Amino acid sequence: MPKKIIHGGNIKGFAQRVGVPLESVIDFSSNINPLGISAAIKQAYVGSINEVAVYPDPCAEKLCAKISAMHHLDLENVMVGNGSISLIELVIRALRPKKALLIEPCFNEYRRLLELQGAEIIDIFLKAEDEFQFSIESIISHLEDIDMIVLGHPNNPTGTALSFNALEYLMQRAEKQNVYLVIDEAFVDWCPEYSVIELIQKYRTTIVIRSLTKFYALAGIRIGYACADKEIMDRMRPFQDTWSCNGVAQKLGLVALEDTAFKIETHQWFKEEHSYFLRVLSSVPTIKVFASLANFFLCKISDVKDQRCVMQGLEQARLYVREVHGFQGLDSCYFRIALKLRPENQYFLDQLKKIETLEKAMV
Repeated sequence: MPKKIIHGGNIKGFAQRVGVPLESVIDFSSNINPLGISAAIKQAYVGSINEVAVYPDPCAEKLCAKISAMHHLDLENVMVGNGSISLIELVIRALRPKKALLIEPCFNEYRRLLELQGAEIIDIFLKAEDEFQFSIESIISHLEDIDMIVLGHPNNPTGTALSFNALEYLMQRAEKQNVYLVIDEAFVDWCPEYSVIELIQKYRTTIVIRSLTKFYALAGIRIGYACADKEIMDRMRPFQDTWSCNGVAQKLGLVALEDTAFKIETHQWFKEEHSYFLRVLSSVPTIKVFASLANFFLCKISDVKDQRCVMQGLEQARLYVREVHGFQGLDSCYFRIALKLRPENQYFLDQLKKIETLEKAMV
């Protein structure tokens, strides 16, 4: 039986464990857009109160129509659901892979969902010495032995990805070998040029999953969508629960996708803050930070002797980072940190430098 998975974002649990007031914790563990929900979504949410007493559209027709138009797909290629995890589960249940490939470290829900369906899992491990970059050759070398790949793109927790051309080549090869390629684009809104969602009508064995919870700060609503060939969608639909996307989620999802101003604002902020935070964090000798395409960074405490001091120092500063030793291929020297607003990012960097100064004084 798969083990229970611990995710980030459990601020209450962190506060209780460390013994500090909940409101004093700064959460760097959760990869949600720190700009928060947009004004348009706030207005739509407040105006949705009367819809709570009404059954939602079971087919989410308006939202599906918006998604299909946005990605230049047919309506029959689109399905919405209760967050991206529920849709990944739906794909795995419907397609029933016997042997699946994971490129580790990756989002550990993939393994849990595959194991629940009895799939045998083959692993490829990304390496720190290669900056956790993907090897297309290594992935392709396993195609004859498997019937499904589940791929985070960009990957969580490394923030790395294949190039657009390399990923399309993988889609071609997977189709030739009749291998299902499930691409989780939960974080691709931060680097939209890496998305292959508009190619799914061209490759019949590729399924792309998207999330609205990260970029649009709708984690509490739970909404995502899947795009795939009609034959795959027809196999998935019988497994989907009736009313699997609630009415409020459908309404807010539609508003989010139409909110061009918020998207532009977020990308402008992200470009500046991502560059700044990576540059300054990389200057801290205690920490090795890996380049990322997404709104988070995987970090390694350079010396194992410093691991306990750094993590305790962050806890004492009430900074909640994502411990990642539960991910395959990572140990307790690694942690993941999400990008926040400048004052919070600066506070984190200041505290990290204080911890480093303390370490030197103790030597």
